[in-house]
Amino acid sequence: MLSNGMITHYGLYWSKNDVFWGQRGNAGQLLGRTSSPIGRRGAPSANERRSASDFRDYKGVYALFSNFELVYVGQAGIGNNHTLFKRIKQHRIGPLANRWEQYCWFGVANVPKQVNANDALKQLEAICIAMTNPGFNKQSGAFKGAKQVYQVPHPDADGDLETRLARLLNRE
Repeated sequence: MLSNGMITHYGLYWSKNDVFWGQRGNAGQLLGRTSSPIGRRGAPSANERRSASDFRDYKGVYALFSNFELVYVGQAGIGNNHTLFKRIKQHRIGPLANRWEQYCWFGVANVPKQVNANDALKQLEAICIAMTNPGFNKQSGAFKGAKQVYQVPHPDADGDLETRLARLLNRE
């Protein structure tokens, strides 16, 4: 059972280009796996794609990065129907459109009615450490009960350079 903190799942430094953001008749997906990371050994296998979960409807906080430098922090889900997917997708147009390549997200599918303050503070600290990577912190923070999610590049996404190269190599 998960803790009654605020965060149940999180993704660190996902590529904007490995997400299928949707098109008419297809809402898009935010694919990830809670098992071991795929790493940059190439495109995910069919089995890895089948085992991926869609985190598009999660609510929480997120951060946008350009070359691993923090450029924006936002939230999704307080008092509106916005999800992490919708909020991050909105940043693909407007003033931030070409100013970020990666993002981190920290979320929950259903916001718990009661949150343990101790767990919540530890998770807030962990979020801040993960987003800012301060040089003097000796530990990375505690996401008690939360599972890290590793990105699965969507087959219909443009893909970042590594994903595109892996797709080319897999065609041979």
